[in-house]
Amino acid sequence: MSWVLQSFQITGVHLVQIVQEHRTDKTDIKKH
Repeated sequence: MSWVLQSFQITGVHLVQIVQEHRTDKTDIKKH
């Protein structure tokens, strides 16, 4: 069960990073 939670947390972190990157890209475009 522990490895399932770990893998779930890892995927969650990746999703958060992807969302943050998309947000930063949008803000950068607005700034320029």
